[in-house]
Amino acid sequence: MNQENLSEFIPPEFDITKYDAAANMELVNWLENLTMRMLGYHAIGKSIDEQTKKLILELTQKNISLGVVLESSYAKILNDMLAEDNAQYASVVRQLTYFDLFSTADGLKTAELEQLYSAVQTQIYPLINQNNLGQLNEFMQIEAMDGKDNLAWLEIDLNCSKNEILDAVSGWVANAKAERQATQKTNNRERKINSFNLVAFRKWHDARVLAYLDLATWNSLVGNKVTSPILGKILFPDPRDVVGKAGRIDDSSKHYANILTSQASLRRMLNVLADANRKKNTQKTS
Repeated sequence: MNQENLSEFIPPEFDITKYDAAANMELVNWLENLTMRMLGYHAIGKSIDEQTKKLILELTQKNISLGVVLESSYAKILNDMLAEDNAQYASVVRQLTYFDLFSTADGLKTAELEQLYSAVQTQIYPLINQNNLGQLNEFMQIEAMDGKDNLAWLEIDLNCSKNEILDAVSGWVANAKAERQATQKTNNRERKINSFNLVAFRKWHDARVLAYLDLATWNSLVGNKVTSPILGKILFPDPRDVVGKAGRIDDSSKHYANILTSQASLRRMLNVLADANRKKNTQKTS
């Protein structure tokens, strides 16, 4: 397929060089750009009303005209939110609040647990009759933003020494991650994506993730059936590029796009970013 045949799949104002700035973006910029594209990308293949489609198309076209979006209104909202996050709702590890307790209580109170609740009357009963408690001994399933049970509540005895606590938490984390990996099919690339560093950011840029999101979303909204070979020729136009372009789309661009626009990944980015900002502010005031 030559360049003329590709024109119908290329949006107005699209220019692959507009995305070059992504090579030097930091985590906050990636979070900003991915969040602004998440809604449109997740709408692909779904039935949406015309008004919603129009709004998503306008936002997508704005992203395309800019390429890399920097210092948007979302970025200001994000920075203001992190600055006011006194309860540390955005954090990899945080202490629970009454809000967490109240908002989760109804979801945890199932009919079966309601019948078992009468068994928990004293502090000593769970210690001497653990085998009789059945479901009450199961760990609580806490839903995250993506609706998956990937959060955990821990009780930590702060009367213990720092080393005792760190050793215990380290052991729990190792066991919990091992159990989770045993129940999930996870390849090496998915595990590595958890490391938000310059190497990872460069891989996302080289995979043309942001441009892929814009092209896939725009073509879906205008009714084009775009294929991986077509996207490969648009995103990797260099004729000297001998690597299979369709394969790069499926194995790299699309793969990263699916993971990075998931609510779980975006939440993780926000938590890591929030903790990094707190550490930076603490160092400034100390």
